[in-house]
Amino acid sequence: MLDVKVFNYINDMKNVDDPLYKAELIIRGFTNFFPFERASFFTYSPLTYMGEGLVQIDRGQLYPIQSIKEDVRKILPVYQAVTQNIPNYIHIEPTKENFPQKYVEQFQLTSLLIIPISFLKAVIGCVLIDKYTGQGPLNKKMIQTINRYFQLSVEGNTLLPNHQHSLSKREIEVLQNLSNGHSIKEMAGTMEISEFTARDYISAAVRKLGARTRTEAVAIAIRNGIIC
Repeated sequence: MLDVKVFNYINDMKNVDDPLYKAELIIRGFTNFFPFERASFFTYSPLTYMGEGLVQIDRGQLYPIQSIKEDVRKILPVYQAVTQNIPNYIHIEPTKENFPQKYVEQFQLTSLLIIPISFLKAVIGCVLIDKYTGQGPLNKKMIQTINRYFQLSVEGNTLLPNHQHSLSKREIEVLQNLSNGHSIKEMAGTMEISEFTARDYISAAVRKLGARTRTEAVAIAIRNGIIC
């Protein structure tokens, strides 16, 4: 069960707009309130299955981990957690290769708790947690409490800039068309605009959502309920 200090901390984060800073606060708060020394925050796209690192905290120090990018379909424990939206706790077994050996060696992993992060029932990321320092084994009750901490921390704020909601109706419409698999030419005809204008709307939507590609913009829009 989360105590009053934890709820107050979560409530204080609601006014934080910067997505990276919010992620930092979430995992720093986690290591302050729970007996773990390391936590790593990742984003996840249900369209591409790509997980991308944001930030890691290890013994109180924050580190950027944007260089870590993986197709989670190749990492079964993570894939199970994000597709089923259920926490997954594993013991690292090198002989069974249940986690990429390069990360096992780099971070000296012996066990790992994987917490999926969801918004509007869509998984948008995950947190990988290790270096447990508690007394006794990590039990189901603590895992449920940890899961609740992260869900409440993200609830009401998707770790995305608030200006995403400034999308115009036309920008939302082109994103929906992209999601439906329509080409620029097809959506231009349906919307009765030029292909050049359609591209402009797409570029504006990608920029406002802080995405790097059209595919990423569509994924962000879907998991935030902007399009279906």
